[in-house]
Amino acid sequence: GRFSIPVPPPAPATVQCGVMGNGAVAAFASPVRDGLDVVLPAIAGSVAIADWAEHSRVRAFWLVSEDGRVISLSAVAEKAGARRGMSLSIHRLATGRWRVVRADSLEAWLSLARGLTGSLPTVAEFDLAPGAIQEIRIQQDGTSARSAGSRLLFE
Repeated sequence: GRFSIPVPPPAPATVQCGVMGNGAVAAFASPVRDGLDVVLPAIAGSVAIADWAEHSRVRAFWLVSEDGRVISLSAVAEKAGARRGMSLSIHRLATGRWRVVRADSLEAWLSLARGLTGSLPTVAEFDLAPGAIQEIRIQQDGTSARSAGSRLLFE
């Protein structure tokens, strides 16, 4: 689909956005310009956050790619229709190294907005291979959690 996003002056040099469609989720960073084509991942795996329903402050959790692109997990949950008490599944996510960070204070939000995701607490991290399904848990206490394991998905 097509959409436009008004950018109030002064426009930032780069914008970070997430996009979701047909079960796929992608993050991108782009210089501000007149147009932008976003391609959802063709080579992908799946991730399920098993303990998503256990967290009351879901707006604090963000998915971060190895190169620093970010996706709001609460926005993904809203679009996917995940309700309170449900786990959260992303059926098509680009392969590679991912981590979930927590931004639950003004200082953390400012770091996120500035692209300084390395300074945020990592609550889960995982490697996603083509066709794999990863199940992860995000820890309440902010300690890093490894993935619970993966299995291959055949369609």
